[in-house]
Amino acid sequence: MEKLKPLRLVLVIYDVFRLVVLVFLIALFAGPRGDTFAGAFPYMIYAAPNCLFPLMAFFLFLEPRRYWAFLPLYMAGKALGVMAFISWLGFQAPLLRVNIAVDFPASLWYLGLSLLLFSADIGTILGAYIIVRRS
Repeated sequence: MEKLKPLRLVLVIYDVFRLVVLVFLIALFAGPRGDTFAGAFPYMIYAAPNCLFPLMAFFLFLEPRRYWAFLPLYMAGKALGVMAFISWLGFQAPLLRVNIAVDFPASLWYLGLSLLLFSADIGTILGAYIIVRRS
């Protein structure tokens, strides 16, 4: 299981990066109110459950044998996130066309970062699957 330590480290780094990007996207979506991001604060509740993914990956990195049983839960949470993104994209498609026409750079950043997280989540599901199969 030690030969998979770099893969487990990549999962930790990505999940921390994912949480930071998710908070950034929520702040961008909610927008500033005056000189502060106080308008984004209530929306951070959507990012709170995602704090568990870096913790899961970190504990898996530290003690893989002890936390190996939680890998299916990690994969299920990531799969749920992928399905939520697909449904969000389906519901937001008409609105995205309007937003891209109104504010192209911001909408392109928003959509690009969302697609990056989507594809990387699929990669983390595959990485966790490799850990399960090789352990």
